[in-house]
Amino acid sequence: STRWIQWIRANASFEYHNATVARIVPDHGQHNTSSLVELTLEPHLQTAAQSGIVLCRIQLFHEGSVQDDWYISAQHTTSDVVRCLMPPVQHAMHAVVEVALNGQQFTSSGVRFAYTPALQSISPDFGPASGGTMLEVQGTGFIESDDQFCRLLNVSHSIDILVPALSSNVSTKAWCLVPSEQRFAPGMVLAVSVTSDLCPDFSYGGSFNASVV
Repeated sequence: STRWIQWIRANASFEYHNATVARIVPDHGQHNTSSLVELTLEPHLQTAAQSGIVLCRIQLFHEGSVQDDWYISAQHTTSDVVRCLMPPVQHAMHAVVEVALNGQQFTSSGVRFAYTPALQSISPDFGPASGGTMLEVQGTGFIESDDQFCRLLNVSHSIDILVPALSSNVSTKAWCLVPSEQRFAPGMVLAVSVTSDLCPDFSYGGSFNASVV
């Protein structure tokens, strides 16, 4: 005998998408504040971005290990941009952010967001051009890590120096030793910032003036 199956006609459809996260902006923020980030998707997914449950997955990493795994609803979507709010964390670390356009399968792009320390002050704020001054940087979110650095910057004199930032189990202090540098000159001002995870531009962090005399 022959069995007849009658299919119901409907306007429903299913589409395959293979999205990736091309970039995240901004790619850093202070650890103790929330940061709204925009994740740009490729290719442009007009249909997928306007339907379904859009989620961000935030994996927190510290010293190479996953510390936590958060799932957060996207605040807003367009055809190629998803906006997510990065929640505050206890100290500096980095996160890997992925997107699910259907609430289930996430991208695997490995896009990173850096949580930075929050700087408040440095002491002393001056020292000799020959170097040797130990700066005490006060703030929050410092960690004991080989990846924590102080950046000494003077754009007009093309000075951009990284030195290790030392810290103990006290998360509110870090120490940086100002090196000897031939380009240092009397009256020169250096902007000091601290990071625990290097980003390509290394332009973030609090900025304070340390006069070199």
